[in-house]
Amino acid sequence: MRSDIENAAATQFVLALRRRWADTLYPALGDQYRVLAAGRDGAVAEEDIRELPAYPWFSWLERGSQKMLWRAVTDEVRAAGTPELDAAAEAMLELDDGLQLPDWYTDWDIHVQPGGVWSSDEAAAVYEAGAR
Repeated sequence: MRSDIENAAATQFVLALRRRWADTLYPALGDQYRVLAAGRDGAVAEEDIRELPAYPWFSWLERGSQKMLWRAVTDEVRAAGTPELDAAAEAMLELDDGLQLPDWYTDWDIHVQPGGVWSSDEAAAVYEAGAR
C-alpha cells in the first residue's frame, strides 16, 4: 500500500494532467475543428473530426486520465477507510432493500468509474472524493 504522500502525489499528477487536457488540448482541437468547418460551410462528419491532429491526444487523455483519476482516488479512499455516515446524513436517505436501479443506469460506468457510483459504499466515497 502506498503512503499518504504517494497517494496525494498520484492524485495531484492526474489532476495536473487533466488541467492540460482541458486548457491545452481541448482548445487546440476546437481551433482545428473551426478551421476544418470553415472550409466546409460548417458541415463536418465525425470521421473527419477523428482525423484532426489533436484528436488522438485529446481522446486518449480524456478517457485515460479519467481512469487514472479513479485509480488514484480509490487508493486514497482505501487508505483513509470508507467514511461512516453521521446520524443526520443517514436519516436523510433510506432505501428499500428491494430497490432495483434501472438497466439504463447500471449498464454504464458513470464518468468511467469502475462499477459505477451506485455499486458500493466505497464506490460512493470514491465518487464523492473524485468529484471534489
